Amino acid sequence: GTFLVSDSARHSLVELAADGQTVLRRIGSGTRGSADGPSDAAQFSEPQGLCRLPAQVAEEVGYDVVVADTVNHLLRGVRLATGEVVTVAGTGRPWRSMVDDDAHDARSIDLSSPWDLAWYDDRVIVAMAGIHQLWWFDPVARTTGVYAGTTVEALRDGKLPDVWMAQPSGLAVSADGRRLWIADSETSALRYVEDGVMTTVVGQGLFDFGHVDGPAEQALLQHPLGVCALPDGSVLVADTYNGAIRRFDPDTNLVSTVLADLAEPSDLVLTDDGDVWVVESGAHRLTRLAPATVEAGAAGG
Repeated sequence: GTFLVSDSARHSLVELAADGQTVLRRIGSGTRGSADGPSDAAQFSEPQGLCRLPAQVAEEVGYDVVVADTVNHLLRGVRLATGEVVTVAGTGRPWRSMVDDDAHDARSIDLSSPWDLAWYDDRVIVAMAGIHQLWWFDPVARTTGVYAGTTVEALRDGKLPDVWMAQPSGLAVSADGRRLWIADSETSALRYVEDGVMTTVVGQGLFDFGHVDGPAEQALLQHPLGVCALPDGSVLVADTYNGAIRRFDPDTNLVSTVLADLAEPSDLVLTDDGDVWVVESGAHRLTRLAPATVEAGAAGG
């Protein structure tokens, strides 16, 4: 019933009450760094995405949440009961050489600006924004490798891993677990992976952007950073540079604007009770979308 938020500019995580405002605790000292340890001494450097592990996996590995510690080029693990932080992947050095899709020791591999995380295909999938790829991380085996992308910055669909992306920044998994949705920022695209194939539903190419609703093949976004899969199969997109929340309906293949005039929305989250909350990064707040707003967007889409 509470929120765990990456407070990027303060180099920490913050737990908020169900009202989205009341601070319950902080994890991290607030000083930029990479130290492991208890919650008041651990350090991050502009952390972004968070992924809560399945309960049985968390019990086995000893931590509950994986953090994309973006500027440190690390993945960190957090035990929620105590706030203790441990480094689970990365060397702290930025990526310098190609990595194949074989399994590698997670602590021995250089990462590049990991931005978001999602539990999919029985692993943590990492949006490796800095090198235009998706990677996988197995917290039990403590291994990692390339999941999708060749490091070419462009838009090309097809079988994994030989696809092209451009700064993938947001990940979400469909309610049935079959699709991994991706906000591919520099192509201003909404894409998904299913059965080992990547498909683009909105987006035309590198640096093609705008604010256009309508049929998905004609619609335009502008540098989206977040995505949220809804139970009805539709997808909400944090259309960051348009300051809007957009909705893609796969049944009608239409894109609509749910809400505009937001302050750089960078992510969305669907709570267990069905509410949608938006991370308004430019306003340093969480904003709850009124159910009628989401329903109106669904009707319009």
